[in-house]
Amino acid sequence: MKRITLAVAMFLVILVISAAGAGEITKGPYLQALTTTGVTVMWEAAEASPATLEYGLTGALGRTVSVEPSQDLRKVRLEGLAPDSRYYYRVTQGDAGSLTYSFKTLPESGPFTFVAYGDTRTNPNDHFLVASLIAGCRPDFVVHTGDLVGDGRNPEDWARQFFAPAGPLMARYCLFTAVGNHERESDLYYKYFSAPSGKPWYSFDCCNAHFIILDSCVDIEPGSQQYKWLVDDLSSTHKTWRFAAFHHPPYSSGPHRSSVWLRNIVEPVFARYGVDIVFNGHDHTYERTWPVVSAFSKVHPVTYIVTGGGGAPRYKIAGDFFTAARLSDLNYCLISVDSNTLKIRAYNSHGEEFDSLSIVKMGDAYANNYLAKTVPMELGDVEGTVEEAIGYRRLEYPTSARQETIEFEFAAPKWSNLKLELNWEQPKAGNAIHPASAFVDIDQGRTAKVTFTFDIAPEDTSRPSLAIRGTTSLGDFSSQKRPIGFNRKPKPKKD
Repeated sequence: MKRITLAVAMFLVILVISAAGAGEITKGPYLQALTTTGVTVMWEAAEASPATLEYGLTGALGRTVSVEPSQDLRKVRLEGLAPDSRYYYRVTQGDAGSLTYSFKTLPESGPFTFVAYGDTRTNPNDHFLVASLIAGCRPDFVVHTGDLVGDGRNPEDWARQFFAPAGPLMARYCLFTAVGNHERESDLYYKYFSAPSGKPWYSFDCCNAHFIILDSCVDIEPGSQQYKWLVDDLSSTHKTWRFAAFHHPPYSSGPHRSSVWLRNIVEPVFARYGVDIVFNGHDHTYERTWPVVSAFSKVHPVTYIVTGGGGAPRYKIAGDFFTAARLSDLNYCLISVDSNTLKIRAYNSHGEEFDSLSIVKMGDAYANNYLAKTVPMELGDVEGTVEEAIGYRRLEYPTSARQETIEFEFAAPKWSNLKLELNWEQPKAGNAIHPASAFVDIDQGRTAKVTFTFDIAPEDTSRPSLAIRGTTSLGDFSSQKRPIGFNRKPKPKKD
């Protein structure tokens, strides 16, 4: 609690200093598109006035770039820098000047570190705490998995929820960001974080690692522009390590559950082209899977990590067959890459390590016990099929008592029988579902239907929760869903 209180106090001090000292500089300066030989420095000012960017290899700076007066975002690209070198810089806007900051260009070879985190919306004090802990790690760069703010269309959210708490971090370390659903595909996101490709999906390299950033909020179906780019990009890289980051998680036991539709698209691509680690957000939790493989064919193992604890309201997390570690708290991941060795460390809101994973590659094999326990993607396919069969249905507002019949049709896979146990958590006393439990035994390759009756009381919109347990020859799975909702109460008709 003392650490959090101190962080909040420091955040308020930074806001005061920023308002008093930065004057016309309203956002930034911050770093984008970092490479081995270049970086983009960006900042926003309230008034159109001449601006300069000074930079150099020492605090004395020595080089100056003049920027024409503009009321829009300033963007200065510096090229011809030395790899793996520290540079110092400051910006001046009219009569106001920033502090002198420093950054380091990406190394061409050797070890490097980066941080992955996401879901920084809504609570700027919590975001500031996490951003401060990340800065203390001194990474080479940071990957953000989306939902930077509560509403990407709202300029105030960008100022209060993101640029104020993350300002000190972004002035020193480049953020490579993915789009979240809360960005609403807004023009403001693309203004502040436009990728060099001009698309919300892009890739970059650091040493012997390749990174792809996807946009799971737009079309990524096979045949789409993004899907074609993904396959072309991954098939052309020869890097030892391959990372992917995007917002919606293919595997999650948090409230949003696994994004099955997305998993069906990207999982075969990742397994085919050797993606090692996938970072996601959306659920405000931490969850790491066991390596996901196939029970019936040899594919590249992929580990999925939800790291959505950057400041958004915390979610509870249940765990599932694929869960190796989980946490309901603020969190971030520090990843170290050194030749054929990868080390991932996860930290909580106190900066304490609570989970870790090591992977050592030896050609196409692994030198450590990384694959000592794996989970089959086919079991995830069955769970996903069950969850899609349950779906979500919205009922009319209950102006009077009535009954609704709810029917589900489940299918067993071709390779196993499927046993399902369905248990309803009854809502308030007015509403009731019966039978409260059902047991279904389905032969492989066959289907079965289950019918429930929902007794709805007048004016009662309490929603039942359905717990699902499934058993196959490959193992068990469990899930929790709220498959029923109600429309809003209709407005009374005017006379």
